[in-house]
Amino acid sequence: MGEPKTISFSDISKRKSFGVSNKPTLSSNYPKGLNKLHNEENQILLRRYTTREWMKRRGKGVYVDFDGNERAALRTLFRELDTDKSGAISSGEFFEPLLALGLVEKKDQVKSLISKVDTDGSGVIEFEEFLQIIKTAKGTQGKNLLLDFFKDLISGNIYQEHKDLPFKLLMSNKRRELMLQTYLGGTPNMREKGLKVLHAYANELNEKEDEKSKTERLIEKKTTHMKKLLERRDGMKTFREARLSQDSVFLTNFVATPASTSRRTNKRHIFRN
Repeated sequence: MGEPKTISFSDISKRKSFGVSNKPTLSSNYPKGLNKLHNEENQILLRRYTTREWMKRRGKGVYVDFDGNERAALRTLFRELDTDKSGAISSGEFFEPLLALGLVEKKDQVKSLISKVDTDGSGVIEFEEFLQIIKTAKGTQGKNLLLDFFKDLISGNIYQEHKDLPFKLLMSNKRRELMLQTYLGGTPNMREKGLKVLHAYANELNEKEDEKSKTERLIEKKTTHMKKLLERRDGMKTFREARLSQDSVFLTNFVATPASTSRRTNKRHIFRN
């Protein structure tokens, strides 16, 4: 009997007879044809799902961060940002959308955002931490522009004509659009926002050049270190060979000397007699 199949919440939400109880706990009434989930992670996620459904059914939906459909859409966007398919995104991967929205200007700001939710100190964020950043990120005016943007994006209120475009391409278009506002913006606020994005893009290019030179310097440093290690190894090898040669000569002389002394002693003994 194999491992139980992982159930997506989009599939669960389509079934009306899920059997959610009056308490926000894991229900014992599983949909027909679905095996009980034994995986601990799946059970935790399922508890979160039933808790959200329980709160929405009792008029407490305002306290729910994202519903099932929104979470599914955000998970799709998260996977697009996860370019190496590791299950987590780094500051570099998260920098693009934040830069396009004009929320950050440097990668250090992204690292600061990540550090607030990165409980294990790994420097990367998983999906739940990604959602936490979206919920808590606020701009200089106290507004959560990141949350507003993602809510509008997944609900289809913006970029409806580009809904089939990959998320990263959509963000690149958004950034170019904001950069154009530097010169074409109708209000000072729009021009200022476009100028910030333009400066941030210039900083990004400079950082890439710095990273490249740092990489080259690091390679050179490691190469030099390796050369020194090889020279030290060769020097020690030469020293050991010279020492072995000296020891060999010494042993030869040491072995030969007692024999000569013994012969001289025997000669003296004969002459005395």
